[in-house]
Amino acid sequence: MKRAILVFGVMGLMAALGVTVEQTVSAQSGTFTAEQATRGETAAQQACGACHGGDLMGGDFAPGMLGADFVGRWDGETLDVLVTKITQTMPLDRPGQLDAAEYNDIIAYVLQASGFSAGDAEFDVDAAANADVTIVAP
Repeated sequence: MKRAILVFGVMGLMAALGVTVEQTVSAQSGTFTAEQATRGETAAQQACGACHGGDLMGGDFAPGMLGADFVGRWDGETLDVLVTKITQTMPLDRPGQLDAAEYNDIIAYVLQASGFSAGDAEFDVDAAANADVTIVAP
């Protein structure tokens, strides 16, 4: 009981002084659903397979986009940086030409196939919160 009062007292003092505490959310926090990732597997193979290989682990024209290749490239970046890269430059032969639902599902699949956990809410490339979500190696 005394600890709860102390915690709330400190939080109240911080608020009164205008001090904020930045909370980091990681991509491991379930930023997509399992169903979305399942849809994304097919979409990724169709839209990305020609360059990234049929298994998306790397091809003649592009690096792997799953697993260690993905984590090694994106560890420490925020999801909005990933979203910008994918939606503005991919697929290489028609950058930015997939619809938002396809990009959402593909990113969900890439995250799941790279070891990140699904959650209750679908991933959304347009979510402002993506800037607050950091990709942290699982």
